[in-house]
Amino acid sequence: MDENYGDMDDSFKKEITDIIVGTADGMFLLPALQIQSVLEQTSISKRRAALGTMPRSLEDSFQVNIDIINGQTPERAHQGMEILKWTYLAERQLTVAELCHALAATDSMSDSLDLNDLPFENTLLNYCHGLVILDEETSSIRFVHKSLQEFLKKKHENKELFETGHCDIYLTCLNYMKFKETSITEPTDKSDYQCNVSLFDRFPFLKYSICFWGEHVREQIDQEVTDRTLEFLSNEYPHFLLHCRLYIVVMSEAMYESQEFYGLHLAAYFGLVGVASAIIDRFGDNLITLSVCEKTPMLLATERGHEAIVRLLLEKRNAIHDLAKPLEIAIAQGFEKIVGLLLDNGDESTINLKVTDRSESLLSCAAMNGHLPICLLLLERDADIESRDNNVSTPLSQASYEGRMDVMNLLLERHRYRIAR
Repeated sequence: MDENYGDMDDSFKKEITDIIVGTADGMFLLPALQIQSVLEQTSISKRRAALGTMPRSLEDSFQVNIDIINGQTPERAHQGMEILKWTYLAERQLTVAELCHALAATDSMSDSLDLNDLPFENTLLNYCHGLVILDEETSSIRFVHKSLQEFLKKKHENKELFETGHCDIYLTCLNYMKFKETSITEPTDKSDYQCNVSLFDRFPFLKYSICFWGEHVREQIDQEVTDRTLEFLSNEYPHFLLHCRLYIVVMSEAMYESQEFYGLHLAAYFGLVGVASAIIDRFGDNLITLSVCEKTPMLLATERGHEAIVRLLLEKRNAIHDLAKPLEIAIAQGFEKIVGLLLDNGDESTINLKVTDRSESLLSCAAMNGHLPICLLLLERDADIESRDNNVSTPLSQASYEGRMDVMNLLLERHRYRIAR
């Protein structure tokens, strides 16, 4: 509501409406931002001047609003831009509580979380000049329009905004996990596990920190970040390792029973090649074949499609790899390059390995999942086109059952070629 609306005469009100509607070009957001830029002025003369200079495109309007954010008092400008950064770079939408705790941890120089550092929730978004809003349905923070995401993406890629953003967020996650209050105790029974998980209620940003710190490292890694991550994963900070272990508990409670955890597994999961290499150099190749909850670093990297990690682990010749399960996973998920890497590091028998609980061939797995490029790759390496599983199913019958027409046509063509020979 404009408290000064009655001070403007009807002709000026109509002028504002006509000009803004004339530039709208079918968009709703642009007129809203234009009206905001005009009505925030403190006199009719200033409003008239703003009407003549207001932005005529969404991108110009976004830039004007960012300039206004930066033109506030330093504290308000800092908070406004921090919220823009977090909303743009976070791996998922943050709740109000998560964002408040993240902002408090970002600026904290202490090893203890001070709740007095939390920004006021009531005015949290006031300094974003309408660019960030609260999504009432999800109680999370989001941009006023998806076009702002694209605008910030261009700015970010051109290094005009948030150049060190991912590194900043990683360090905030690290800081939050270092707070004494959020330290995880060593679980000895189920009640301890439940106590640890209840920390998520008391410390809202903890779950995000545990689950996503590695994603931000992968986006923006340098030597300092690598060193900090190695420190994070070393035994010098045992409560950090407990956080890492809780990460797996977050993903699957069934993994709770694991009594060991290694930094290499997390580096493999997140695809942190430099970190994984440094861990192996420091602690030895034997870590490569160790399992946590029946998952080796190779299997974790394969599940996530991290080709560079798979390549790194295969290059460590002192480690003997079981290729069957990684091949099964890579084929099921369609990671063609990883399948090729694994086959390159196997022997002549690898191409006809039997996997799954039904003893299916690699070709049957690829056919069943409809991954034509992988089927071609396997056939080029002389995979047995007549292989049968425990149910006497062939790759062709698997493809037929799943309705994979392109794979069926390929296999039928190869059958005809074999018969013709």
